[in-house]
Amino acid sequence: MIETFYYMYPTSIRKFYSEEIPTLEKNQPEIYDWAKILSEVTGKEIEKVLLVNNIVSMSSWCTSILAMRTDGEVIHARNLDFDRPKQLQSLVSNLEFRRKGELVFRATQVVGFYGIYTAVKPGKFSMSYNVREVHTAASPLAEVEQSLRLFVDGRRQFAAALLQVFLEKETYAEALAFLSTVAVDTTGYVALASGSEGAILSRGRLTLDHLDTLSHATPFLVATNADTWDPKVRASPAFFPRKELQRQQHALRFLSALDRATLTPELIYSQVLDTEEVTQPITIFSETYLPQSGTQKVYLRKFPPASI
Repeated sequence: MIETFYYMYPTSIRKFYSEEIPTLEKNQPEIYDWAKILSEVTGKEIEKVLLVNNIVSMSSWCTSILAMRTDGEVIHARNLDFDRPKQLQSLVSNLEFRRKGELVFRATQVVGFYGIYTAVKPGKFSMSYNVREVHTAASPLAEVEQSLRLFVDGRRQFAAALLQVFLEKETYAEALAFLSTVAVDTTGYVALASGSEGAILSRGRLTLDHLDTLSHATPFLVATNADTWDPKVRASPAFFPRKELQRQQHALRFLSALDRATLTPELIYSQVLDTEEVTQPITIFSETYLPQSGTQKVYLRKFPPASI
């Protein structure tokens, strides 16, 4: 899989990255040391391991959901979508991070990537990350190149910032404050929840561009991969934003049809995440979790025999 994802990058980016390995060793020592170990284990060149670790910002599309029951309890759910889903599904693992034998948090992870994208700290908060397609550069490829150059220069990788939250922050408020301000290498959406609060952050590299907050007046929040809160995006005739808006609207419609008093994670999975309007051909897994108790369940997607 390392070879497959490595060659998804154009030659110019692969050349640039291979030339910057000494700089990465200096500016990103922790990630470099991790990549060195993985390189030794897999027999793949370290520049391939490091570059593939950044593929998420170029090759993943997801759906994140926050829902508030009438009693105020919050349910968090997500679909994780990625290219080559059938192969990657074999690498999906539920991980427990412990400190001195005590559970710190749990994460559902595709093994081989540094950082985290889906996690829960029982009794404190939960998080899911979505790619945010915001092309402020000349082209989508230029946007990817900008993220990679920032990473090489020492900017914190988004997934590493998310890992830092779960290692260091103890409350929803602390996590929200950190994720609202931390400088990161790429844009993204973060769905963050506690047992009774929730928000979806639309992050720029240096700024919090938009914040949607969960409440009894707004009991459902859904993030896909475009700024569906932006009137210009909502009015765009282009295929990508229209598709993302439609997926969000389908999810909100299905959620609104459910009884909030009896809402359960299982209902959100079966009536929303697992519908053909919300799931995608590249969905690897769905997951539901309750931040207050830390209860979580992962549903691996069933693929047709001919799928890849």
